[in-house]
Amino acid sequence: MFASLAFIPNIANDLGASSTQIGFIVALYSFTFLLSSWVFGRAADIFGRRRIIQFGLLAASVAILLQMFAWSPFTLGLSRALAGFALGSFPAAVIAYAYEEGDRMGRFSSFAALGWGVGVLSAGIFTAASGKFLASSILVFVAFLVSLAITRDVTIPHKVPVFPVSVIRKNLRIYSAILIRHTGASMIWMFFPLYMESLGASHLLVGIVYAVNASGQFVIMPIADRYRAHPLILAGLISSFLTFLTFAIAQNPYQLIPTQLALAMSWSLTYVGCLKYITKNNVERATASGMLGAAVSAAAIVGPLLAGISVHFVGYRWTIVIAAFVASIALLQYLATGWLAKRDKTPGPLGS
Repeated sequence: MFASLAFIPNIANDLGASSTQIGFIVALYSFTFLLSSWVFGRAADIFGRRRIIQFGLLAASVAILLQMFAWSPFTLGLSRALAGFALGSFPAAVIAYAYEEGDRMGRFSSFAALGWGVGVLSAGIFTAASGKFLASSILVFVAFLVSLAITRDVTIPHKVPVFPVSVIRKNLRIYSAILIRHTGASMIWMFFPLYMESLGASHLLVGIVYAVNASGQFVIMPIADRYRAHPLILAGLISSFLTFLTFAIAQNPYQLIPTQLALAMSWSLTYVGCLKYITKNNVERATASGMLGAAVSAAAIVGPLLAGISVHFVGYRWTIVIAAFVASIALLQYLATGWLAKRDKTPGPLGS
């Protein structure tokens, strides 16, 4: 997935897209990913995990390959929209399947992070966009071949409404925290490869920097799995705010390497905490996980749009500072909703 994702700002820039257009291209992918996460997460609870996983991976391998034929910002945006819908179809089903097979969410997430690092590093080897998309398509198709080994489905079908209000209400504190935090992160990721290029980085170095982040997550996520969900989320939100600020003070691309390790810690704590809460506290696990993915995607819509405008007026560094303060809102929201929930549960006089 990430082999075709990380360098989209660079590819769009090479096709003549403005910073605002790049923001729209990134946001369009996230919008279709959001819709797909919603639709197929629910479908996985109704029809089972295995078929959704296999269908989604096969469809994604084809959709990713079609991006090779984009010749303008407009056609790149259309192909990214198709890729987003295909790629959003299977993650929720995979998460639910892994949990029901007895896997720990921290360890499971760490392999997703490792795949991210390998994918971005693989894409960084290729200078041409066609090579990046081809590598991504091949990797996803290999995942489809691996998925054919899934011969049984542990799913107990659930009746889930088209708009799962009860699931959203039950997990709103988690969804809100990840939405706001990731909006700040997406503001940075929208232009991060271009920011690194402005500091003198090659595509290979960009891939290496991403791989450092992924490697850090691979190590940290299984360790985070030992702790309870809420302390993990709180620590992740605090460290996210502080880490985002450090991006703005880098003077060369090599200084971004230690920031990637700090970022790996902040995201690992936040995501593992959210994933542990969602999978443990919901029987409609694919739907709830799909909504978590939808919240991340919603952030990846709003963040790039905000960043596209912000970069136009104040440049990269001040946009990063703005992103950090957006992340701080997630922390305040999480603390405030937790305090309100505790207050509502506190018995009144006479035990009322």
